[in-house]
Amino acid sequence: MDQERQTYIYEVSGKIASQISSTLNHLNNEASILPAVLETSDASTFADCSSLFAGAVKEGGVLLVSDEGDVFNLDGSRATIGNRTLLMSVVFDKQSTFSYETDAQRTDYWVFCQPCDAHMVGGNKIVGVMMTYPAEEFSNEFSMQLFGQQGYALMCDDSGSIRLRPNEADWIGYNFYATILSQGATEDDVTVIQNAFATGEECDLPLTLNGSRWLIHCEGLTDKNLGNVSNLVVMIPIETITSQVSTGMRTAIYSALFVAGVAVLIILVLVFSMRRAAEVRKEEERAAKLEIALRTAEAKSDFLARMSHDIRTPLNAIIGLNYIAAQNEGDPAIIADCNKKLGTSADYLLQILNDVLDMSKIGSGKLDITHASFSMEDLIRNLSTMVGPRAEERGLNFAVTAPDDFGEDFVGDRLRITQILMNLLSNAVKFTPEGGDVSFSCKTRDEGGGRRTVEFAVSDTGIGMSDEYMERLFTPFEQEDAFTADRYGGSGLGLSIVNSLVTLMNGTVKVSSAQGKGSTFTVRLPLETSARSVHAGARGSAFPIEILSGKRVLLAEDNEINQQIVVTILGSMGMEVEAADNGRLALEKYLSVPAGTYDVILTDIRMPEMDGYEFASAIRASCQSDAATIPIAALSANAFEEDVAKSLSNGMNAHLRKPVEVEEMRKVLAQLLYEKGAAGFGARADRGEGDDR
Repeated sequence: MDQERQTYIYEVSGKIASQISSTLNHLNNEASILPAVLETSDASTFADCSSLFAGAVKEGGVLLVSDEGDVFNLDGSRATIGNRTLLMSVVFDKQSTFSYETDAQRTDYWVFCQPCDAHMVGGNKIVGVMMTYPAEEFSNEFSMQLFGQQGYALMCDDSGSIRLRPNEADWIGYNFYATILSQGATEDDVTVIQNAFATGEECDLPLTLNGSRWLIHCEGLTDKNLGNVSNLVVMIPIETITSQVSTGMRTAIYSALFVAGVAVLIILVLVFSMRRAAEVRKEEERAAKLEIALRTAEAKSDFLARMSHDIRTPLNAIIGLNYIAAQNEGDPAIIADCNKKLGTSADYLLQILNDVLDMSKIGSGKLDITHASFSMEDLIRNLSTMVGPRAEERGLNFAVTAPDDFGEDFVGDRLRITQILMNLLSNAVKFTPEGGDVSFSCKTRDEGGGRRTVEFAVSDTGIGMSDEYMERLFTPFEQEDAFTADRYGGSGLGLSIVNSLVTLMNGTVKVSSAQGKGSTFTVRLPLETSARSVHAGARGSAFPIEILSGKRVLLAEDNEINQQIVVTILGSMGMEVEAADNGRLALEKYLSVPAGTYDVILTDIRMPEMDGYEFASAIRASCQSDAATIPIAALSANAFEEDVAKSLSNGMNAHLRKPVEVEEMRKVLAQLLYEKGAAGFGARADRGEGDDR
């Protein structure tokens, strides 16, 4: 009978130990799903995570671990985990683990830790997810009571403190050693049990407790994750074993196995459900990314088709007009007409390219808004100068209403504001029939603190727009209909650029329109103000063009046709030009003649052997006495603002863009030569500062 008792109690303890390990492993598997749930979500706040993990665990809760070892509850408050080794295994070792813990309120619980890919939540880089599970609930997951509540299974730490115990076994107390000593055990009995725990060996000890005979089975479990809660005690009354050795023992074992099986089944179903949910979420994300990729490809295809059409239209005109001119070389009237139309077609082609470049920069987030002081009076005067002749040529009445003196300067991007208003005014002139009216007005409202809201309004009595079209007015490439596109031309990018630029300046643009009656665009921009510059009155005045006559220019340009164009243009201004095919040859020319031989240098950027940046830097570093003062201007098809900045940072004083604008070149060269003579030359010029360009 003693052998049977020992066999049965070994069997019971083995089942319980296996059940404990199995339950812990399944709970750990449940916790292992949580990182995938977080990683595949777009949760960025603790509130998002609280919703995400709601109902994710049957009992207990979820904690988040940051890369700095901080632990957060799902409401964003900090949680305390005393076991720093546990945290470090997640943060630094990226290992999953679990352990038994006691919090500040002496509440016992299991914590299951899982590393995850870094995920930002509430400004914290989350690198781990923890699932907590109350020790009391854990005890209920398997049968801790045996033989109809007559036998018990306990788990203790090395000091004898009972961590897992049946809720009904209050007589046992909270320390196993103290309990059995008070019930009749000896110090030698306690020593035997302590040795079993310390060595991890099994021992069976018959004890008389309160007059009842008990068989005590003790063993230290080998699972290191159990920490110091790894000692199992099984207590069974010897009388119960004797009376139920044939039936009771088996019933208890089968019951324990049944409960364990049900628990395992529930956990497996939960694990499968969570994994399936994570897989479904990943499939949805993949489908969404595929949809975005398809839309992007379709947009690119549509863009290329539109651009092919819009670019070929003026190119066809240029090629055709060139052919007509060649066939009528002896007819000055036809030649003049072709030249005029060639200029119009070239300007239209340049406008398309500029619009595409702007949309590209806006779409990539690389378009920067500058903040520099400028005169609103000069800006309005320049707009009137540019738009007035166009309106007059089309037989329109053009009116400007604005204060003669705003009293102070404004701080903003003068070039982009001009671009916005020129787009709106050009459309007004284009879409208004002969005899119609186009008006432009500007007024301001003081906001205090050195800020004003500037309101620009552009109105016309043109063809107007339908309500349906106004809903997609600012969408790239959109036009009212095919008839409008064919009759009036345009890429359909202008208003989209206007809306994007206004948005970048924190402003608003509103539209009112009626078909056949006209349209009004109202732009409001918040701008800072600044004290009026002492030179403000001179900003709109031109530099003396006569200063160009007789001046010598060193030109670095590798393209033969571009050389011919620039030499001809500069020659028409009375300037003498010496050209070189690249930066190296131009540098040799400069160094081979006395200082002062050349009055100004123009250089292309992309050239063989030595590019424009290297050429300009070499000039500034040379020993010629005028190396630091001779004006150098870039003349390049590199048209972005960063290209201008790079030219200036490499020792140049101005950046002119190709295609060459004759008046632009004339004004920049006049300014550079004027400033060189007037102030020993230290200023820099570009297309966005200091003149009326």
